[in-house]
Amino acid sequence: MCSWVQHLPPEALGPLLNTLITSPGWFFPTVDIEGDKIDRGRAIDLQQIAIAKCVEWLEEGYLDNRYSREAAEHLFERAVARMSQTGQFDSYSSWVEAYCHKREALEDFMKRNGDGSDDAVDAKSQYHQIARRLGTDIDDYRKYYSSARGSRVRYREN
Repeated sequence: MCSWVQHLPPEALGPLLNTLITSPGWFFPTVDIEGDKIDRGRAIDLQQIAIAKCVEWLEEGYLDNRYSREAAEHLFERAVARMSQTGQFDSYSSWVEAYCHKREALEDFMKRNGDGSDDAVDAKSQYHQIARRLGTDIDDYRKYYSSARGSRVRYREN
């Protein structure tokens, strides 16, 4: 699985990450998978663990000299920017704007509370550390503005 994730192009890794941040459905409060009862909280924990694993494997790719750090950063940033069903940037004007929007969605999902298993807590911590190393410092590109109509984000290229 590690090698498979490391070799996914951004157009494929983005939709995978997009699927992993999709909230579990409300239709079945508990799902039985091989005798293990999975409720919404446990599903969120498992999704967060899977996201952390994907990001960890990207970092392992350059730590194990499979590719350069720059290649790992490029793959992470472009995959996050392409977090959609189609692997495209959607309607954003640039990959930086797409990256900022989608990185925010990824960060929001990783902040959610599931069942709070020890594995999920560890995975969330690990995700935040690795994403900080692999991802462009999003705050360099983004500024929040609040108004009566809600919060907005503005972006700049450099």
